[in-house]
This record gives sequence, C-alpha cells and structure tokens, in this order.
Amino acid sequence: MLTECAGCGARRWIDLDNLMRGRSKGCPRCSQPRRIPKWLDRRLTAAKQRCENPKDKGYRNYGARGIRFGFPSVTEAGQYMIREFGLPTRAMEIDRIDANGDYAPGNLRFADHRTNCVNQRRCVLTRYEPKYWPYAYTTVIRKLSDGMTRDEIIRDAETAVSEKRKGWHTIEERLAFMTYEMPEDIIVLPYRTSSSTTADTAATPAR
Repeated sequence: MLTECAGCGARRWIDLDNLMRGRSKGCPRCSQPRRIPKWLDRRLTAAKQRCENPKDKGYRNYGARGIRFGFPSVTEAGQYMIREFGLPTRAMEIDRIDANGDYAPGNLRFADHRTNCVNQRRCVLTRYEPKYWPYAYTTVIRKLSDGMTRDEIIRDAETAVSEKRKGWHTIEERLAFMTYEMPEDIIVLPYRTSSSTTADTAATPAR
C-alpha cells in the first residue's frame, strides 16, 4: 500500500503484510539518526558549494580564488568540528582562521559574528570602540569593505548630516562626542584589491 510519512511527507509503497505485522522500519529518511545538526549541515553545504560550484554566487570569492573544501563530505566536516570544539549554539559561525586558506582541518573554528567579520579579508579593524567612529560597527565594517579609509568615513558622516540623510541626528551626536585621535594599537585598513602593490599593504594604518 502507498504510505506517507507523518514527519517529512515522503511517500513510498510498503508491503501491507509487513506493515500489519510491524516488520516495517518506517520512513528511511526519518528513521536514520542525523549525524550532525541540520543548521550545521546547511552552513557546511553552503561552504562546499562556494568552493566547488561555479554557478554559486559566492564561487568567485572562494573556489575561483583556489579555496578548497578539504573534507570528503559535509558530514565528515561537521563531525570534525564537533569533535574538535564541541557543539556550540546556532549563533556561532564557521570561521576560517586564515581567510585565504581552505575549509580544512586546522583552519576552521566556531566564532561569534563580530570575530568572523573582523577576520574577513575585506578589511582590517583590530578593535572597534564607538567613541572613535561616527557610525555603528556594522556600518563601519561595510564602509571599510567598500574601500573607504577612516578619514573618508568621517567625511561621509559629515556629509550625511549636512544633507540630512536618514538617521542624521544620531550621526550628528556621534560626531559631536567622537574622539578623533585613536590609540596606536588600533589598526584600521580598508579593503585592498589583489592589484594593490606591496607598498599599499604596508601603508601606515589610517587614523
């Protein structure tokens, strides 16, 4: 007879006699214990696609740059991470320690969103403190990722106030109480494309 799984909705034919006698093991899909959590499976699957599928929208930043998915399968990658670091909450993200390295043993960890953002190749910001910036953290990271220096970000904020853009009151308050001179230990560098020279990379951190 044709049956439908109450869990996943999958349909399949089962011998009525086996069903009546309790010999059926149920839905193959739902009866198998999940080897890694679904959320972790999805994130690692997305990482694998970025590395191996040229049609994936993130491929140009991963697979096209030579970044590999260095595990035989998504499940084995997930089991490795759980074995090494334990199972964190879903709020934690998969982070490559070397942003130019592979998804491979020794180069993966679980990290919170802020740590993950700071570790991306798009920009360098060793520490964010609101008193040194006219914008919130996520906006600062986005503008640095777009190639802006700290001075350019400050000028952009001043323009936003003069043009009365959305949220200009808050930006004006931030500018009024902002500390312009930053400590030497905070490094701020905008994104540098691959065509940038070595001198650009070694430039004095923006202040």
